[in-house]
Amino acid sequence: MELVLLVVAVPMVWFLLLPARALGRVRRHPFATAGALAALLVTGWFAIGGLRGEPADYGRGDVQLRALLD
Repeated sequence: MELVLLVVAVPMVWFLLLPARALGRVRRHPFATAGALAALLVTGWFAIGGLRGEPADYGRGDVQLRALLD
């Protein structure tokens, strides 16, 4: 049983530490700050664009569902 725990836990810990290792490698890059800022700006752009979408209209689907259930 302990062997199964190790077989499962070691890859999970390795994957959990993957972002920290990647960030450590990126920090050594000369353009790390500019790249992080660009990634933050692009992420913000998409997030704000997604928030401004049209409100969803579920009326047609609601009518179809009620007809299906009747």
